[in-house]
Amino acid sequence: MAAALRSLRTRPREAGQALVVMVGVMLLSIAILAMIIDGGNVVTQQRVAQTGADSTAEAGAIVLASRLAGAATPTLGWDGEVANKIAQSAAANNTNVQAAYYTDICGIPLRSNGNAALNADGTENLSVAQQVGSGLPGGNATTPDCPSLSVGPVAGVLVVGQKSVPAYVARAIGIPTFSVTTRATAVAGYLQGYCGSTQGDYCAVFPVTIPVKGLGCDGNGDPVFGSDDWEWNTVLTVPL
Repeated sequence: MAAALRSLRTRPREAGQALVVMVGVMLLSIAILAMIIDGGNVVTQQRVAQTGADSTAEAGAIVLASRLAGAATPTLGWDGEVANKIAQSAAANNTNVQAAYYTDICGIPLRSNGNAALNADGTENLSVAQQVGSGLPGGNATTPDCPSLSVGPVAGVLVVGQKSVPAYVARAIGIPTFSVTTRATAVAGYLQGYCGSTQGDYCAVFPVTIPVKGLGCDGNGDPVFGSDDWEWNTVLTVPL
């Protein structure tokens, strides 16, 4: 009788332990499923967000290319036009721009006085960098030197983007969204370096530089610069 009572007393305890193990297995299964489904979705959205940030930075750099080419100052001013094009591109690409900063052709962020927004060890210090919408950086820099971190005049835009990605399976364990952060830099100007014409010298094929003004042909195989800008948001296919 005593042995039978002892056996009855242990059964509820064993059932409770099995329930704890079952709950643990279920939570582990949900976590693994969330890693597969939500993790894959986050990776995909990261690529989408990066593409949006790239396009947004490029939209600002195109305006700076027009400035470099000597185009007339737009109605909003150069800084206002850069900010306007960034906003348009961000809206078209469903990109949330956290901040946009001016850089030189080396991609180095600039302070308001045109100096490098860098720490003593050469790393970026965006807390002191000039943001788009606050005016173009000043200064008298003319000759950038990328390897030595010597800055040149304003020539590019650095965009920091953010996107909130809704969770699917992870909601069951209290994670409603994931945050994806991207950054992209686009610059406009002349390549640093030169291309020799002697035997053994060569030129890099990329990047390909597209002029701001449309081009024509004189009938003898030579290009003729036009007077009209390329149409905004028009996709052109260039065979190489």
